[in-house]
Amino acid sequence: MPKFDLNQIKAKNSIIEVAREFGYNVDNYRMRCFQYKNHSKTDSDASLFFNIEKNSFWCPVCRDVRGDVIKFVMISRDINFYSAVTFLADRAGINPEDGDSSGKKRNIEQAINFSADPKEFADVDQFFFDNCSEPTEDAKKWLKSKGISQETIDSLSIRYVRRQRELIEALLTNFPKEKLIKSGLINDKELPFWRRHKLIWTFFFDQKPIYFQGYSINSLARPREMCIARQIPYPFNVDILKARPKTVFVCSNILDVATLEERGIPAIGVSGVNGFKNSWINLLYGIQVKIAFRADVTGQAKAVELVQRLRYNQIDAEKIYLPNNYDVTGFFGTLNQFQL
Repeated sequence: MPKFDLNQIKAKNSIIEVAREFGYNVDNYRMRCFQYKNHSKTDSDASLFFNIEKNSFWCPVCRDVRGDVIKFVMISRDINFYSAVTFLADRAGINPEDGDSSGKKRNIEQAINFSADPKEFADVDQFFFDNCSEPTEDAKKWLKSKGISQETIDSLSIRYVRRQRELIEALLTNFPKEKLIKSGLINDKELPFWRRHKLIWTFFFDQKPIYFQGYSINSLARPREMCIARQIPYPFNVDILKARPKTVFVCSNILDVATLEERGIPAIGVSGVNGFKNSWINLLYGIQVKIAFRADVTGQAKAVELVQRLRYNQIDAEKIYLPNNYDVTGFFGTLNQFQL
């Protein structure tokens, strides 16, 4: 399969020009949304918008109508990722790259180019992790209701913030406030990211904490997850890839990773269906990848898109088909009820 420089393709194809060539009426950087029927009757324009600087588009109503010029062509022409890339390459007169992907770096240590060095906050991250506690009994009870045992709590180092004010004061005593804000643990008003999300998922690399996501066990809380305000350097549970498992699942929420961990199934987690970064693709060479996103419209569309991106890079990938509106945890929870 010919390969192309995706950055070059995006740079050489103006999304506005492509839209006009397709016959869309583009007026003042907007056009009628592909899914205009989803808009309310009072929304007479039913518009999606173009961002010229980012060469992208987005609809404020339809969550799955957004992306770059490649995604725009995929939706407009109802074609897959590779076909859209080929179309845009032909349009811009771009030839495939020479050679194949066999020379790509396969070493997990070299696979990611960090936009920010995770070591910058290594001391802060370690201090925060060390000062979190075992989950409370209520948290353990909630985890158990989701099928997560004490063994998995230990293996994934699931933590909980029991004494919020004391932890904030300890952080401010040991580190400059500016560094804590930059790390994402607190904001400029000294409010922590875990304020309403006290169950802590810890992202590790080389068994060292490098990122955190808070989770609320209150079913009425929105959102249920809260990430610290800095870029995610690696997927959750990335250390399992060093053993080069034959197959790995990619989940769009961390609880699903814990559910699969409970069953001895290798899995990594990203933050939401848009969370997988292109810079992580090299991590997966030589591994069969199964995308297990939530089975709703957005989740399945993004799963298909990720499968196409991985296959384009010569990675064996496929989408897992779950029952409608189920995620991995919900599926196994229902399955366990039948087994009981």
